[in-house]
Amino acid sequence: CDWSSDVCSSDLIEISRSFYLPQDYIDYRWKLVIDGASQAVKIALNGVNLDTRRSDDASFQLDLNPRTLRFDPKQNHISIRLSNRLDNFHSPPLRGSIFSRRRYGGIARGVYLVASPYAQIIDLSAKWVAGKPDRNNFVEIELEMRESPNSAGIEGNDSPEYKYQIQLLNSSGGVAYTTDTTRLIFPERKISKKVIRIPYPDINPWEISGTPDIYTAQATLIRPDGLHRSSAIFGALTLDLDEKGFKVNNVRRKLKCISYLNADPNYGNASPSELVAMDLKLIKELGIDAIRVAQGTATPDMLNLCDHMGLLVFTELPVFQVPDDILGDEDFINSAAGQMEELIRRDRRFTCIAGWGIGSEINPPNSTN
Repeated sequence: CDWSSDVCSSDLIEISRSFYLPQDYIDYRWKLVIDGASQAVKIALNGVNLDTRRSDDASFQLDLNPRTLRFDPKQNHISIRLSNRLDNFHSPPLRGSIFSRRRYGGIARGVYLVASPYAQIIDLSAKWVAGKPDRNNFVEIELEMRESPNSAGIEGNDSPEYKYQIQLLNSSGGVAYTTDTTRLIFPERKISKKVIRIPYPDINPWEISGTPDIYTAQATLIRPDGLHRSSAIFGALTLDLDEKGFKVNNVRRKLKCISYLNADPNYGNASPSELVAMDLKLIKELGIDAIRVAQGTATPDMLNLCDHMGLLVFTELPVFQVPDDILGDEDFINSAAGQMEELIRRDRRFTCIAGWGIGSEINPPNSTN
């Protein structure tokens, strides 16, 4: 962008692309993924406004109405407008520093479409739960599956038959447990949620010293057109906090922590995973137990690395130095609460998460806010 141009000097920039979609994908379910945008973003597809939101570098995805898309030979056109100050979209930011100075605006990583056929697994998480004295330890699986509205009639069947199965893999990748294959009938709203508890008494604890043992839950959805698989890693960690401090796996422990701000001279706060991995390796070599990802959220890639390296993570919303009059605004509170809910839903599967922060350097105007 030429920063001397009228477009840039007005704090707005528009990025547009045209593309074709093959007819073979006309019955698929579609999502649009915005992989990081700063600071406010307005998205239009084929002349239809999809969303306007404050993003604050966060990634998000939108479910698309199939009627909004066009298929070959027709062309699609997407337009993304970005503002680096947010006042153009009349939407207060989560970071107070935006009010006092300009920030770089743009797309951090990329924009892409995801096509999903017929029925699929849309969410999977696994959590190890310590048993009580009279009960064994178990793994709790949360499985969510969705059927496409256009699934009826696959291969001539009016009601496609689906089944699902769960496997637990040990830290070496071997199969430790396999459930029976269970028939699945989708309700009218096309979403099926299952909670499965599987006994797992013989498991090594997830330790913050050394290399922790990582286990895998794998779900398989059996469809008339093939299989769809999804997996989630988990570890056996109990983390308790009382007035005396932390207990890690029932052992009182003083945690050595560090604040981590993702800031690189070449990439800003959108550092690639390779550089983040180098930082984490150095942090681990210093004998650090836990990381606070300051003034922003940890990416799933970073959390996956911390799971395998044995580093606890305190992650937080990008609520930073927000003025009191904005902090008490109902729309602002609802936006921050919505981002927190989405953050927990996305990252709850990671064993390394030690806490969720609601902000930094803020002074709530009253107790209700």
